[in-house]
Amino acid sequence: MFTQKKWAIGVCVLVCAALIIPIACSTPPATPQVVVQTQVVKQTVPVEVTKVVQQTVPVVVTKVVEKDPRVGGVYKMAIPAAIGSLDPMSAAAVTSQEVTWPVLEMLVVFGEDFKVVPMLAESWTVSTDGKTCTLSLRQGVKFHNGKEMTSDDVLASLKRFLDVTTRKSQFTALQSYVAKDKYTVVLTLSNPDPAFLEYLAHPFPAAVIMPKEVIEGKKDIKPEDLIGTGPYKLAEYKADQYVRYTRYADYKPLPGDKSGYGGAKVAFFDEVQIIPVPDTGARVAGLETGAYDWAEAVPMTEFNRLSAVPGVKVYQTALDWDIVLFLNHANKFSSNLKFRQALAAALDMDAIGMSVTNGLKQFYTANDSLWIPSSQFYYQSTLSKQVYNEKNLDKAKQLLKESGYNGEEIVVATTRDYDWLYRTLASVTDQLKKNLGMNIRVDVMDWAALNKKWAEKDTWHISCSGIRSPAIFAPQNWGLSFETGGGISNWFSNADMDKAFANTRSATNAQQRIAAYRQVQDLFYQTLPYIQVVDTFGVEAIRSNIKGFQPWMYNTRPWGLWREK
Repeated sequence: MFTQKKWAIGVCVLVCAALIIPIACSTPPATPQVVVQTQVVKQTVPVEVTKVVQQTVPVVVTKVVEKDPRVGGVYKMAIPAAIGSLDPMSAAAVTSQEVTWPVLEMLVVFGEDFKVVPMLAESWTVSTDGKTCTLSLRQGVKFHNGKEMTSDDVLASLKRFLDVTTRKSQFTALQSYVAKDKYTVVLTLSNPDPAFLEYLAHPFPAAVIMPKEVIEGKKDIKPEDLIGTGPYKLAEYKADQYVRYTRYADYKPLPGDKSGYGGAKVAFFDEVQIIPVPDTGARVAGLETGAYDWAEAVPMTEFNRLSAVPGVKVYQTALDWDIVLFLNHANKFSSNLKFRQALAAALDMDAIGMSVTNGLKQFYTANDSLWIPSSQFYYQSTLSKQVYNEKNLDKAKQLLKESGYNGEEIVVATTRDYDWLYRTLASVTDQLKKNLGMNIRVDVMDWAALNKKWAEKDTWHISCSGIRSPAIFAPQNWGLSFETGGGISNWFSNADMDKAFANTRSATNAQQRIAAYRQVQDLFYQTLPYIQVVDTFGVEAIRSNIKGFQPWMYNTRPWGLWREK
């Protein structure tokens, strides 16, 4: 018999990728049956569900050591890219999530240790056959419009999420979701999936819960629609200028301390502002002067200098980005396996890593595994060692010739909004020009434009993005990158890879799941959906008078913070 903890953890450590990458075209599966009913209904779920004893998941927290938190004031966060979509259900770009985290919440989330923990669902149970999950909702939770959240809102929100999300492939096993009563939702699967709660908890795109009357039948989300249950409510939105939030007085935090996206969310500040500042120098300078309290995407090249700046506190975080080269599989050349193999054989990943970190070797690691060494899925093979970081120019030139490439223009799409991304592609371009004689045009654009560019089939060949450290979140989210219809796979499709991902979802124990992900990695190096570059460490910088801060993944978490007197 499974308890919620066993299903959520599944095979111990959760792994992988929170993606910042935008959508690509995919064919959605049939939408699951939706039954909206607030009275007790006849159950079509296995009778084993009645045998499951409800338990409460312990929340792993990060303890706040500062005393006497101060209430009041304004907290200003500088982010590196313009705010695009305000719809966290459909957009995978990180900025679309950052601007909604203070306002919107999910049923379950990832805690500080990257295990699934409760948020709007206070607990859950799973049937003995693994096909039915019953979620018990927190009672008395109010939306910002004063209405209490119920199962009606959950069903309406899930329906829209499944209609618009780029993660449709992860929910193919979901047959139905019904309201057993006002505070209970029953999810029925066609087959057991030990990672299902991880899918619900994944924040990119996010299965947020909004009022039924706001979300039902809604095609586009506008600022006035951002009504959630979070500790802050939206006060003002100025496109490309700022988003302003005020404390929600009726918010009731969970007990304990904050834990990842879960735990207690205490709003100490009266007001929070998220401000797009694309220029890296301006963002860092604003942090130094105190114009901003926290700055995102601080270049690691600034670590030593900022460490000596009065009033600024700097952190070197754990592995932060898995930098990858995107390849357009709808294009004549980048869809050609020999072309991709030529790139992989030619590129010097250490040279790219040194370029990204400006020579600070301690900020990157060359890693052929799709997962980092601390993960149970970490896997190195003869194949991965042979293909990754090979630096074999003779082989690369032969493969490039066999691909049919004959000096045609290759378009590299990049942006200066993220320093590491621009540096990566600058090094890649330099190597391909000098070592392979390739004809390359570099198109530089802002982050929002680059997101749109990735959805175009015929206007680019090579680009770059970062996948949050592959020991983070759930490992099956690699499927978003190289599973057919995964959402951001840039039109890559391979039947064997799809079957391998299906095996990861049907695994019933840790050994089966590990074996399935090893098959995924082997196929990755056989087909090269994109090219693994390096894993990098991150830099977090914040004003030293902001208390309650703990470095974690995405730190646009304004709750639990206050300004020292």
